[in-house]
Amino acid sequence: MSKELICLASFFLVLSLAGYMCAAEADAEVAVASVAFGKPVLDGVKDNVWSLSSEQIMTKTKTGAALLTSSADCSGSWWALWDSEYLYVFIDVNDEDLVQDSPPTQGWWDDRVELFIDGDNSKDDAPDGKNDYQYNFRWNFGEVETPVEWYFDASGAPHPRGGSLKGVEYVVVTTNKGYLFEIALPWSTMIGEQPQEGRLIGIDIMIDDDDDGGSYDTVVSWSHTDPAIGSHSPYMWGTASLVVISSEGAYCPNPSDGWKNVSLDAILKWVAGDYADTHDVYFGTVFNDVNDASRDNDPHSVLVSQNHGETTYDPSGLLELGQSYYWRVDEFNDLDPNSPWKGNVWSFTVIDHFVVDDFESYNDLDPSDPNSNRIFLTWIDGYEQPTNGAIVGYADPPFAERGIVHAGRQSMPLFYDNTAGANSEAQRAFSPTQDWTREGVGVLSLWFRGNPAYVGSFAEETLGGTYTMTGSGTDIWDRADEFHFAYKELSGSGAIIAKVESVDNTDPWAKAGVMIRDTLEAGSRNVALLITPENGVRFQYRK
Repeated sequence: MSKELICLASFFLVLSLAGYMCAAEADAEVAVASVAFGKPVLDGVKDNVWSLSSEQIMTKTKTGAALLTSSADCSGSWWALWDSEYLYVFIDVNDEDLVQDSPPTQGWWDDRVELFIDGDNSKDDAPDGKNDYQYNFRWNFGEVETPVEWYFDASGAPHPRGGSLKGVEYVVVTTNKGYLFEIALPWSTMIGEQPQEGRLIGIDIMIDDDDDGGSYDTVVSWSHTDPAIGSHSPYMWGTASLVVISSEGAYCPNPSDGWKNVSLDAILKWVAGDYADTHDVYFGTVFNDVNDASRDNDPHSVLVSQNHGETTYDPSGLLELGQSYYWRVDEFNDLDPNSPWKGNVWSFTVIDHFVVDDFESYNDLDPSDPNSNRIFLTWIDGYEQPTNGAIVGYADPPFAERGIVHAGRQSMPLFYDNTAGANSEAQRAFSPTQDWTREGVGVLSLWFRGNPAYVGSFAEETLGGTYTMTGSGTDIWDRADEFHFAYKELSGSGAIIAKVESVDNTDPWAKAGVMIRDTLEAGSRNVALLITPENGVRFQYRK
């Protein structure tokens, strides 16, 4: 297996919880598990704690069914958890054409998510003025903004408790297939008290999809199906039951069962069953070895800890890059006649590379905050250094890039200016020093997006007026462009005249010609007249 050392980066622009839940969806009803260990971190990453929750798929087209072209056009899933303070919701949306062209007060025209809560599950015909809420979270290029909130009674008057946005927290992340939200809604403003196990709440989640500007085209829901009935009708919403499910055996493995890309220094964790006193931990690379072993029969030596007193186990020295592992926890209580309780076999796969820097840890906190970790304080650039033309990060928060990423939710923007003979360089010093050759690693990978400088990419002939330029890329199409061009700014009316003498058939749709575009950004509005080697003259535009 190839072992690689990977530095996840994106250089661009100028460089270019006590419970376990296994419920499935049935008739718009869902069991929502309590948080067994650790609260969800609102960072847009679906970490292990969400393994307690079952996936709920939004498939009911409420509006614009004829305009829905595929699941990639508009679809999604959601997950939910709860504790004494918050209802946590994770929403993952598929949307291949992201649009935001309306003011926040008209956010329902853009790509967004609508979250409906009926705090007492009364299922009234109209909002009851007590604990019926609608929260609207707009995509908005991945920027967090105050969500639109509706809290009202049946007459449309303000909710007597009001202020249900108080304490609401969320993040929005643009993904390679759409966007996602991770949200925490405080019970104090939704129901005015701490919830108890078994409480029923009404819930529905909708996706509004705008593909071409103006108003939305399609609405897809989890529960609401009747296009003739307004969304503010609680009796159309589904039902969630807050559950705490007990277990005699170990449960809630961390890493989650089947989890991939697990860290090489992972610590195995689980939640003990209701009657456990000690634990036997089995660990190996073969399912049958782990599943069949016992204290009296362990031919492959997979019983790595007997009478273990903790609910964590450190497999230090046992993990290898890219290897899959199986583990099992049996539980014992000498005072219980039903002991022992044999556990299920769980699995995970270790990541096949070391991560040098994935840029996920950087934040926008004020330097006075002890948790502040701004990206340009770790990556030292050429700020106020005349001989170094590099600048890391944006001038205003968020300082890291949230839209153009390789994986996760952030990358590092690096601007360069090599005028006046200056070089552009950013450095990071590691303390303590890292060994990048351990575990047989021999390759360093750097992920970036941009136009790296190379000889012959663009040159003006000595006499002027004649230019030599090379180019490459996938296409000038869809939501973004990949091509090389020379340009001049134009104000007002104007014209471009160019002669294309030949186009090599590097691809039937290779393109050469002229274009007028609004900006230099990849998804800019444009109109172009192009020559192709096999498909004739092409006139195309992006609205």
